[in-house]
Amino acid sequence: MIVRDNQIRGNLWGITVLSNAIIDLGTADDEGNNTFKNNGNAGTTTALFNNTPNALTAIGNCWREGEESTDAMVAAVIGSQTPNTVNYKPYKCAAAMGTSETGKINSKVYPNPSKNHFFFDTETGGNIVIQDLSGKVVHSAIVAKGKNEINTNLQPGMYIVTQQSEGKKSNTKLLIK
Repeated sequence: MIVRDNQIRGNLWGITVLSNAIIDLGTADDEGNNTFKNNGNAGTTTALFNNTPNALTAIGNCWREGEESTDAMVAAVIGSQTPNTVNYKPYKCAAAMGTSETGKINSKVYPNPSKNHFFFDTETGGNIVIQDLSGKVVHSAIVAKGKNEINTNLQPGMYIVTQQSEGKKSNTKLLIK
């Protein structure tokens, strides 16, 4: 199946590939140009899950519309039953080159320090990514405007909570006890 030029928004789990299905979401010669936004379940953002042993290509897609994507953020919204079976680079919605300043989102994390249960209060809805200090994404979620309850199962340590929405970004340190 060839999938091109679609808008996949507000779905449970985005696209899930099952059994022995083979899907082509974009190649180096024919980019997918699919746009994903607000696909997830129970606070976990998932744009694509390959639940087959087959490799698939998904080149040239925008994995979280309205955000400047990073490798870590894109990897966090793509899952696979078998590691390294989804080829998604290069992708769209990549961070712009240069030094232009993006707006900042006003947000709060509390209590901080926390024991894996905290609140994320924000002026705008969007997505959050929690990374450890090595840059590994350990949690991602969709948040709404206002107070959001976040439950994680993180090891004690320091983390960075990044929210991106409508071209704006905020980073907050989070200490897990």
